[in-house]
Amino acid sequence: PPPPRRRTRSARVSAYAPLAFRDLRRLFGVAESSYLDSVILSPRGPYVSFQSNSKGAARAGTFFFFTADGSYMVKTVKRGEARAFLSMLPRYHGFMRRNGRRSLLTRVCGMYGVKLGGGDGCDEEEERIYLVMNSVFPAEGSKFITERFDLKG
Repeated sequence: PPPPRRRTRSARVSAYAPLAFRDLRRLFGVAESSYLDSVILSPRGPYVSFQSNSKGAARAGTFFFFTADGSYMVKTVKRGEARAFLSMLPRYHGFMRRNGRRSLLTRVCGMYGVKLGGGDGCDEEEERIYLVMNSVFPAEGSKFITERFDLKG
């Protein structure tokens, strides 16, 4: 008998406000090649999952994970949250342009939408939106930080 047919899937990735985020990465001192290596082309393999003990995050259906090198945290966001952030992006961009090196605000480096195609004529899945932020932990920290805790006040 012929071998079983393998189901293939495709993905469509969209970058939200790519020029604004490219400029922000430049302001944050992030080289494009290093960003791409961490977020997309990591030779270390897949992302590292972060388990939050926050019931709110679980209820909202959001996920957090880190790039394999620990440089960036990636968070799923709902469509409404993405719209709200994009509406604030011009003010955030201006603020970070003036104060970025001194600010304690999270450094948001990109926002992407991903739609997975079902393959074999199946419908596309709903778009998932991901926000990429600088990790508060140093990239080299993943070599010696073995546990992280989500502390609540």
